[in-house]
Amino acid sequence: TFTWMAMHAGARATAGAAYMRTRSVRLPIPTPQMLDKARRTGNTFEKQRIQDMFRIPFVFPAGQESAVDEASGRREPISDRRMPKWYDDEVEELRKGDGGPAPSPTSVPEHFELYRGLQQEWWCYDVYSRIGILVWFSYWLTSASLWSMCHIFTELRVLWPAWTVTACFVTAHWGILRLDITSKPREGSMMCLPIEKIVPFVPVLAVFGMSIEYSILDPTPFW
Repeated sequence: TFTWMAMHAGARATAGAAYMRTRSVRLPIPTPQMLDKARRTGNTFEKQRIQDMFRIPFVFPAGQESAVDEASGRREPISDRRMPKWYDDEVEELRKGDGGPAPSPTSVPEHFELYRGLQQEWWCYDVYSRIGILVWFSYWLTSASLWSMCHIFTELRVLWPAWTVTACFVTAHWGILRLDITSKPREGSMMCLPIEKIVPFVPVLAVFGMSIEYSILDPTPFW
C-alpha cells in the first residue's frame, strides 16, 4: 500500500510539473546572462563564509530562519526552522533586477505559488507513504536485531557477535528516527519524553538479558 501511494504521488507530481512548465510559465530556456550567473568557477568557494565551510552537519546545526527587521535593521529569527546562510543570500536576491517589489520574509516567486496549488493533489499520498515506510522500517530493524540475537545465542552459542549485530541495527534505527522525526518541546508538559530516542535501544536490554541467561560463568555473590 505504501509503495502504491508513493508511486501515485510521484506520478501526480511529475504530471503537475509538466503541466505547469508548458501551460502556466514560460519554457525554462536560459539566456546567456543567466548562464553566466549560474556558472561556477574554481574560486567560488572564496565567497563562502568560514562557518559554512567548516560546519559539521548534525554537530553544529544551521542557524534559525531569520529576516531583517525594518525597525531595528538587524536580522531577527522568524521561525524555528534551521536554514543555512546561503538560503538568506538567495532570499535577498529574490526578484532582484526584475523590476518587482523588494523581497520580504513572506515573498515568494509566482511559480512557487503555482506549485503550492499543485501539491494539494498529492501531498496526502506522499505523507501517508512516508509515515508508513518509516513505521515499517522501525519494526523491521527491531525484529531483525531480535531475530539475529536469538539465532546467535541459540544456534551459534557465541556472545560478542550478538552484541555487534545488535549495535549495528540499533545505530541504523536511531539514525532513521533522528532524520525523520523532529521533536519540539511542549510548554508546560512534564511528560514530554523523546520516545523516538528511547525505542531504538530496546534490543540492547534484550541482548543484555540473553547474555546473562546463556552465561557459562559460575554464580557468585556479585554476579
